[in-house]
Amino acid sequence: MNESDAVREHRLGVVAVFVENRLDTAPRVNQILSEYARILVGRMGIPYRERSLSVISVIVDGSNDEIGAMTGKLGAIPGVSVKAALRKKNGSDAAVEARGEKLEAGAQNEDAT
Repeated sequence: MNESDAVREHRLGVVAVFVENRLDTAPRVNQILSEYARILVGRMGIPYRERSLSVISVIVDGSNDEIGAMTGKLGAIPGVSVKAALRKKNGSDAAVEARGEKLEAGAQNEDAT
């Protein structure tokens, strides 16, 4: 698998992590997020004291398997619920992929000359 194949398999998305009992669950949540740091683009955590809840939004860029594994581990923690929204692969993604393939082909042609 070359680099462009690896990029093609990645999906961009947002994962919402709802954390109850923050003092008990935060260390495990942070441990799992650290394990998956390679697919995290950014994160923002907000304590919602009126509801005794914390909400973490995480931007991810990874394969379906990586994102699923991370959300599965997070959702298995008592007091944590997780929802993910992943960007659909659409025509603009296909155009970017095609452009990348053309660039690769052009580079190969230049090497041949």
